[in-house]
Amino acid sequence: MAVLHYSMGLSLARQEKIEQAIEALQQASILEPEDAQFSLAYAVALNSNGKTEDALAELKKYHQKHPMNGRILMTLSTIYRDSGNIKESLFYAEKMLELVPDNPQVQEYINTLKRKRDSG
Repeated sequence: MAVLHYSMGLSLARQEKIEQAIEALQQASILEPEDAQFSLAYAVALNSNGKTEDALAELKKYHQKHPMNGRILMTLSTIYRDSGNIKESLFYAEKMLELVPDNPQVQEYINTLKRKRDSG
């Protein structure tokens, strides 16, 4: 049933029926709270609709249960970065680096965040 809500949410989002999409994606994340894909889609839809705090709350809720999920960590970091909170963005990016210490893309992302933090 969650997959149906998820698919409907994505379809509604493509049709730019954002409020309906958010409702469908929320249902998917409620029905399958252990599935990161549903929480991510719901959070991204919230954030895209200007509900950044709600998006962050959804992601943090999932992160508390699954702290080693890299997609959640990077999404948290990205949303914080985009909202101007470099300190929190860096926190989650560094957690991501703990998961993939040899990943040059994550290291470069962190370096970019540090430069932004130090220049502002």
